[in-house]
Amino acid sequence: MTGTRALALAAVLLLTGCGAGAGSASTGGTVVPDPSSLSGRDIGLQLRPVLSADGATKGQCPTASGSTRPTPVAAATASPVTACSVDGTIVYSLGAAVVDGTRWESLAVDQRDGAVEIDALLDPVGSSALTKATGDLSTEDEPRNQLAIYAEGRVLAAPTVVQPIYGGTLVIAGDYTLEQAQALVDRLTG
Repeated sequence: MTGTRALALAAVLLLTGCGAGAGSASTGGTVVPDPSSLSGRDIGLQLRPVLSADGATKGQCPTASGSTRPTPVAAATASPVTACSVDGTIVYSLGAAVVDGTRWESLAVDQRDGAVEIDALLDPVGSSALTKATGDLSTEDEPRNQLAIYAEGRVLAAPTVVQPIYGGTLVIAGDYTLEQAQALVDRLTG
């Protein structure tokens, strides 16, 4: 399974309520997010509906060889955007952001059962927008039932939405090492 597919699969399970939520304190290395740390700052992490998804052709999704950092591309939240998956195998056409970079209260790296995850908490406005968007997306056919987690000009994951998501908590999981996940969180929150 490629990194993006594993990431998407993990995100599907976690976004549909089958996984642990972010922000809960537990033992075993859990980092409890500080809810005031990001409030109101645009960190560039957006949630966007997928309009289409196609396999990338050679050279269509350039990546820096040996780099874990995607090529940053700024995108206005109200504008549609075309972006590649992190591994460069899929090209997505994405709609306007339903949650923009100012709606995140916290991001924290966590490790559960040996898997590295990024726990993300939305503010109340972002949480309401996520609930409405996922309610709408859950009635669509593939790929329009996917919600892209978009940052730094790339799609980190595009899980399938099968039901509305309540509570404003997301867990982004996949083939991250602890260092890669922490570097992404540091870039977004730094």
